[in-house]
Amino acid sequence: MLSRNPFEIPEIANTVVTYLEGEDVARCICVSKSWCDIFLPLRWRAISISVIREESIFKHIGPRPTDLCKYRHLVYHLAFIGHIPEHDIECFPNVRILRIDLYSNMWQRTEEHIAMDLTVTTPLLVELELKNVELAPEFWEALSRHPHLRTLLLLEIRIEAVEAPVFWETCVKLDILDMTRVVVQGGIPKDMVLNRLRELVLRSFGQDVRSDPMDLILQSPLLKNLKWCNNSFDNTTKGRPLFQYPVKKSHWPRLGTLILREGLQDTEMASLLGGIGNGHEGLTQLKLKVCQLGPLALKALGLHFSTLVDLVLDKCDSATSSMIRDVLCSCPSLKTLSARSISAKDIAQGGPWVCQQLWRLFICFHIGESEKDLQPFVFERLSTLVQLEQLYLWLPLGRNKGVLEFRLGCGLNQLAALKQLTRVCFIGGRLGEYMPHIGVEEVAWMVDHWKNLKVLTGNLNKDSALGDQLRTAIESYGISTV
Repeated sequence: MLSRNPFEIPEIANTVVTYLEGEDVARCICVSKSWCDIFLPLRWRAISISVIREESIFKHIGPRPTDLCKYRHLVYHLAFIGHIPEHDIECFPNVRILRIDLYSNMWQRTEEHIAMDLTVTTPLLVELELKNVELAPEFWEALSRHPHLRTLLLLEIRIEAVEAPVFWETCVKLDILDMTRVVVQGGIPKDMVLNRLRELVLRSFGQDVRSDPMDLILQSPLLKNLKWCNNSFDNTTKGRPLFQYPVKKSHWPRLGTLILREGLQDTEMASLLGGIGNGHEGLTQLKLKVCQLGPLALKALGLHFSTLVDLVLDKCDSATSSMIRDVLCSCPSLKTLSARSISAKDIAQGGPWVCQQLWRLFICFHIGESEKDLQPFVFERLSTLVQLEQLYLWLPLGRNKGVLEFRLGCGLNQLAALKQLTRVCFIGGRLGEYMPHIGVEEVAWMVDHWKNLKVLTGNLNKDSALGDQLRTAIESYGISTV
């Protein structure tokens, strides 16, 4: 049987290269002609050309221009950092991903706008990332004609009114659009529909008052992923309604991921959530911050209880204890949940937890002074989550008591069924103030029953000497305490 060089198999060669530094790949190229043929294309697959300033000297980092000219047909990922040789740039016939970031050169920015034609320099371009660059109208005109562009990522970009029409022409054919601190003058065309767009990311978009982010979201009906975040200092939408009219049912029939950090009111959240899904498909991932989840929004969220897989509400102040209880009792597909707190009283008033696939839980179990006798019941509910691998018990800021006591006398022994646990963390609200009074007996029980436990962190006892003793005992079993 003829032996074959395993590096001739592309999957093996690509895997090996991921573990090698650039100099190591260069050495492999020098081993033999056959190795050169294998590793040379991998060496040139991703190239970065940078310009940095050291005192008053400009230093170029990257391949030599002569080598770049010789091997440019091997480049698939290309990045220009700090400078772009716009006037003498060669054609890169196989580049699929291009990144241009002039941030490191902003201290010497000129009035000249980049105007290169990417249909000529990178005819097979699929993904373009632009950061801190000034672009001429000719650039957008050429980009709007690019036949293969599907992903556009923009950071700190200003698009003047004269450029806006061709910019939106470019967006119409995109699959993914990501805009961070982007200003588009002239507003959004009312008759534009982004039927190809599947993923939209907006971070502090549209300082022009005519560029309402919600307009753009509504004009993207076939979205699968939406991330809409504003910085806390961004007040462009504060005090005015974001929804000019109610969203129609099933407006976004394919939307599965929604990440919001925007000050939406209860009615606006209800309108948005009510427009997602088509009756058979709904949200699978929902992350909210600075949003109001009132009774209307909760009712609309209930339409997605059967499909939710990942739910993050720990930074959502309006998420009440009863709301979290309803989630635990109504979301059979849930795998991860991050929430603020749930009270023992609400747990007792609710039904059984149906989220039997849950593997990561981040929450505070609040136990009022009159609810101490409910602690075994809370542990009993928690014991039903037999797939749980990660448990984070935290203390909200400003609260130093009234949480579930992780002790055998309070019902900890009921968690023997959680055999998949690998990580248990006690997280304090301030300066590690959450100390669950765990003792030697509790540590011995955990080690004995949770055979897969790899991490147990937090201040385990107010007695610092005992805490140090417990950590030493835990680490002796190969369990990390950091």
